[in-house]
Amino acid sequence: MNKQQITAFVAKAIVGGALMGASLAHAQFVVNGSLEGPVVNWGVPTGWTILAGSPDTMNASNNVGVSGLQSFVAVPEASPDGGNWVGIGADTGFVESFAQTVSGLTVGVEYTLSWYAGNFGYAPLSYSNPNAIRATLNGVLLGTGASLPTSSEWVYESLNFVATSSSQVLAFQLDTSAKAYVSIDGIAITTAVVPEPASMALLLAGLAGVGLSASRAAKRRHHAA
Repeated sequence: MNKQQITAFVAKAIVGGALMGASLAHAQFVVNGSLEGPVVNWGVPTGWTILAGSPDTMNASNNVGVSGLQSFVAVPEASPDGGNWVGIGADTGFVESFAQTVSGLTVGVEYTLSWYAGNFGYAPLSYSNPNAIRATLNGVLLGTGASLPTSSEWVYESLNFVATSSSQVLAFQLDTSAKAYVSIDGIAITTAVVPEPASMALLLAGLAGVGLSASRAAKRRHHAA
């Protein structure tokens, strides 16, 4: 392999490695994580299933999934993920939960689960207390986001986990029985650690140097012979 061939090989390897890393980072493990679907009271978008209570698909113009209802405690900002989202409530003796089966995970690999949360509440029934979103995998608590007071803001939240099976049931509900109605959007699972292109380039450059040295050594042996 001559110097030009080695250089071309390294360039292709860097680009290929960077693209592979990006592909791993943005693999779509969650179906319809943007929670897009029609506004509906007591309904969740395609790809999701209600486990308990009556979660609602809604947006900033339609509270609790009722078309045209403007009964937020705090008027929400537009979701960073765009479009519609799901609202889940909690009260003493009452909880709302929804889920989907996530497939394609690799056992032993660390992943990041992320979402946007906003506590906009529901004024007529005084669903206005602070609360947090709880995430579970196969019924086991993965973790919770921050306890959010009612406000107009969306908050980015994330948790890391190591996959114990290739297919797991991902579910969300509120963390306590404090009377609250919290929204979630932009649910995603990505690989937690992906080689950075710069680090990959340094590694491949080093390998190229080794290859070039080996090529030169072979040439010297050939001339000596």
